[in-house]
Amino acid sequence: MASDSRLTRRWAGATALLLGVTLAACASAPSAETVEPPSSQGSRVAIYQSLGELIADSSLIVLGSITEQAVRSDDDALGNVTASKLVVDQAFAPTGLGQSLAEAGFQPSKRNPGDTVIVLQHGTPDSVASAGTLLEEGGRYLLFLNPTGLSGAAADDFFVVGSEAGLYEAEGDAFVRLSQGGDDIPATLTPNDLQP
Repeated sequence: MASDSRLTRRWAGATALLLGVTLAACASAPSAETVEPPSSQGSRVAIYQSLGELIADSSLIVLGSITEQAVRSDDDALGNVTASKLVVDQAFAPTGLGQSLAEAGFQPSKRNPGDTVIVLQHGTPDSVASAGTLLEEGGRYLLFLNPTGLSGAAADDFFVVGSEAGLYEAEGDAFVRLSQGGDDIPATLTPNDLQP
């Protein structure tokens, strides 16, 4: 009988210890309310090994000029962002556009010349901690974009694919890559590179 009592105490002790460890782990894990919003430091989810991969991860590829910029700081999900208004000169639909997104049920976005697109980038022109190259008002760019997937005011806005991998500056008839990340994508593109 004494051994049954010791066995019961051991099981009770082990159960209490396991319950205590489990509760301690849950208490130290962040909850949705305590998770910090993204900072302007951002991180890269993918490093692109080819132009084809960048195209497949893009919903929209457009050439245009930045006509307005504003800093938004009212969205807790984003923190401080720079919102740039781009007026579309030309949209491209190369083979494979949005292919990886289609596998998840998303379709490529469509824009026509004269349409506008709002592009959000983490950071502000005044912050040292901006996550890479920010678009500049008056600049002309080729952008590989994706919808933000957010609700509210940012629902119809876009992010640059790969934070800045999908950011090229127009120079004459060519587009020069502005990011210096580890991507293995062309340093220079032409409109011929983006034809179907």
